[in-house]
Amino acid sequence: MLQVFRKSRILTSVAACLAVLALVLAGCEQVGPKSQKHEEDMTPIATQIQTQLAAEPGVTTAKVIYQNNLNAPGMVSVSLTAEPGADMRTLVDAAGKLVWQSRLTPISTISIGVADPANPARGQAQDYNLVTGDDKAQLEQQWGPRPVK
Repeated sequence: MLQVFRKSRILTSVAACLAVLALVLAGCEQVGPKSQKHEEDMTPIATQIQTQLAAEPGVTTAKVIYQNNLNAPGMVSVSLTAEPGADMRTLVDAAGKLVWQSRLTPISTISIGVADPANPARGQAQDYNLVTGDDKAQLEQQWGPRPVK
């Protein structure tokens, strides 16, 4: 009887491990090739935002990166280098508005950094967490609803 009980426990443990493995693999499929393809589909939109920001008065360089993976789910990172004396808050707002009103999706975080190489103390950073907190409501009030859900 003891051997039957042990075999039963072993089979139960093996079945549980296989069930967990199946769930993990199913989750990886969502952030695997399909997620990578979706991220690639968003690249032209991020590039368009980058081009628009580079053309803003007071901007010398712009970089926009969109990521949607396990390490950075729905993250948009904007890095701007400003001309000396440029209005940093205006550039942060311009970047935020362009990302918010874009068709990038999903977005859970927007991180914006503006640097002034001539005066590093003037640099500004702004992070928006669209998953929790009041950031989403603030951006909707400031720039209207997003064009995508």
